[in-house]
Amino acid sequence: MLRINQLAKELGVSNHDVIEALERHLSIQGKSHSSNLTDDQVQAVRRVVERRGGAPVEEAPSHRTPAPAVRVVKSSPAPQAPQAQP
Repeated sequence: MLRINQLAKELGVSNHDVIEALERHLSIQGKSHSSNLTDDQVQAVRRVVERRGGAPVEEAPSHRTPAPAVRVVKSSPAPQAPQAQP
């Protein structure tokens, strides 16, 4: 027996990918990341993930450019206006 989140970590995919493989390819419904899988289910999920290439969704390359560095400049205190003499 193995939990879905442990299997996902071993395979290098997200929990969602393992649950998707269970639902779409193995017709097993109602599983969550903390559900246990039998040894037969684990082997079937491994085969499905290996067939799909096993590329994790989270590690897809990002096409965003990084934000430029921010430079913080501290200013000196504002000069005080001279007070009028009575």
